[in-house]
Amino acid sequence: MKTSSTDAPSSYDIAIVGGGVSGTSLFYTLATYSTARRVVLIEKNEDFGQVNSNARNNSQTLHVGDIETNYSISKAQEVRPAALMVARYAEGLAPEIRDHILFPTPKMILAVGADEARILGERYEKLLPIFPDLQKLERTDIGRIEPKVVEGRLATEPILALYSEHGYAVDYEHLAQSFVTEVGRMPHGRTFDVRAGSELTHLTKEDLGYRLVLENGTRINARVVIMNADAYSLLFAKRLGYGTEFSLIPVAGSFYFSPELLRGKVYTMQDTRLPFAAVHGDPDVRVPGKTRWGPTARFFPVLESRNWATMIDYFRVSGLWRPQTWVSFARILLEPVRF
Repeated sequence: MKTSSTDAPSSYDIAIVGGGVSGTSLFYTLATYSTARRVVLIEKNEDFGQVNSNARNNSQTLHVGDIETNYSISKAQEVRPAALMVARYAEGLAPEIRDHILFPTPKMILAVGADEARILGERYEKLLPIFPDLQKLERTDIGRIEPKVVEGRLATEPILALYSEHGYAVDYEHLAQSFVTEVGRMPHGRTFDVRAGSELTHLTKEDLGYRLVLENGTRINARVVIMNADAYSLLFAKRLGYGTEFSLIPVAGSFYFSPELLRGKVYTMQDTRLPFAAVHGDPDVRVPGKTRWGPTARFFPVLESRNWATMIDYFRVSGLWRPQTWVSFARILLEPVRF
């Protein structure tokens, strides 16, 4: 890790802002597969994967498209090979690192009721050429694999499931950290720097690129800046004059725990009116012996989940002074299911 300095600005071809799994994977990709000579990764936290990539802030699922009913068939076909790159990468790591990142976990998508069962059955026929190992399960087999899913359920209620034995849970925080570690081990003869523990405070456009100033006074010049800072990306975009017509409805998901009831991941069918993950239960990669349920969906006026210190920044980016924002909010939130 480079020591921050307030001397003359460091110059880079590319600056990546945000050290979650998206920003760190880009850092790794540029180091491995590009000819970029000078790249810097900027992360405001002392370590990587501390916000959305933190294990408590995501579903811990490697989404390949087989149980994601919000994916079109064409999207599932496109996503599968890209998502499996994560598994292939992790499998190539030393066991003591890999075993903190990748967790083989069977997974199931459950349809309840005649309509859902019909839709899922039709979807299965379309998915089978893409996922030849995908299984269609009737009630008896569902009960054999996930007894608690069937236990106590009315025998007259139609249920159907699609099941894969070859799913994965992922600790995206550890995955993000591994990308940075692997870049540090590469004898690539180029400059791939890390600036962690200091927040980006100023970003300005200049004739030949951008000037970045960190909270600790470090100044950086870059020809290209790539924002991987989730909701904060819109804040910096607006400061540069981009996306001023956009706003955010910040919905935070959280999870709760029960004694272990499920053997793998069990997802419900996606409601098309809800743009976030369908409710599901699964093992947690950090909490053995429990089943994790969620996500809940609650409105919090912050840019980072559970971080109330980011509330002021939310109001800076929200566009709440624009009548169009309130009209959009009303149209989205007055749908009863979303509300």
